[in-house]
Amino acid sequence: MTQELVFHLGDHKTGSTSIQSTLRSRNWTGGGVGVSYPVKNLHHVEFAAALDPTALPNVRDRILKGLAERVTELKEEVCVFSTENFEGVTPEALQGALQTYFPTFAQSARFIAYVRPHADRIVSSFGENIKLGRQEPSIDSYFQLMLERRRFHYFSRFMEWRRVFGNRFELRPMIRSSLYQNCVVRDFMSFALNSTDFALIAEPDANESLSVEDLSALTLLHRQLKRSDLSERSAQAIGRNFGIALQSLARQSSTKLVMDKALYERVAKAYRDDAEELDKAFFTGQPMTKALSDYQAKTILAPQSLIPEDNYSADEIRMMLCWTRLVQQMSMIAPELWTRHFTSLRTGRSTESWLEVQTADPDATEAPVLRVKRKGPVGKGPGAR
Repeated sequence: MTQELVFHLGDHKTGSTSIQSTLRSRNWTGGGVGVSYPVKNLHHVEFAAALDPTALPNVRDRILKGLAERVTELKEEVCVFSTENFEGVTPEALQGALQTYFPTFAQSARFIAYVRPHADRIVSSFGENIKLGRQEPSIDSYFQLMLERRRFHYFSRFMEWRRVFGNRFELRPMIRSSLYQNCVVRDFMSFALNSTDFALIAEPDANESLSVEDLSALTLLHRQLKRSDLSERSAQAIGRNFGIALQSLARQSSTKLVMDKALYERVAKAYRDDAEELDKAFFTGQPMTKALSDYQAKTILAPQSLIPEDNYSADEIRMMLCWTRLVQQMSMIAPELWTRHFTSLRTGRSTESWLEVQTADPDATEAPVLRVKRKGPVGKGPGAR
């Protein structure tokens, strides 16, 4: 029977996928208590969506009632909810949901978030946006946009979580030396279990960052996809899975994405006060301030280019264009089904895995009939058993 709720709040780019995969696949032994992770896919994106102020009341009610009912059916003592999308949720909204739908746990639930140092977060999130086709290949313009939106000014946001939930809210720096056994998965499990008497069965997958060359290839892919009528969701699903494929096949040589020296100076000036305030309020020592200062040693003199033509030869561009055009053409056949298929591959769930196209006449000009056949679990995606 559930005795405690634990909320893993993200942030983005802090190892959330590795944590969620561990929870979904039950990749640990020991700990002294049972842990449940009631999830359909990989994380509780629907929980965060229900707390969005624009969510329809009937939809919000249906989602949160369903989750609350599920909690009452669980046998394990600890129930974990996790999604990096909580980064965009206010603590007041979550507190209200707990009081309304989970009143038994409203005063006892525990919360943890991880915060990535400013410079590393800018670089990592910029690369993620390239992968998803959301961003033109200029880290300088991305920094400026995030600065205007105050997206990576962390202090005031996390102080709100501390104000609402007090010492039940824990913030930890996403810095290996600051984590339990230098691992964010082990660090989170020690928090959820309230114990270090556990062991991981298998090492978490390393989520390596994509190189400049890989991001250039993704830029070319999304350039091609934007010439079609694909939805943003479909293009993102293709880009995300293409990125996973690139990560699984190591290059003989690659260039790490980093800031140039001039951009770093602007970043350091913009976020130094925020790093100092975080250190004073939440951490022992000065991990965020030191991380911001230490990033200077990683910088290079000239800005890197993610323009494909700057990183590949004309013949390589030609071959890549052939492949990306093929992907574009294939994706136009039932694009929403492709999106579901790619999501299933990534999460290890069952999928509508192939399409059967039939026409009454091979020379017919009318649109073909699409028939979807269902197949069982696919591959060994995160959480597959």
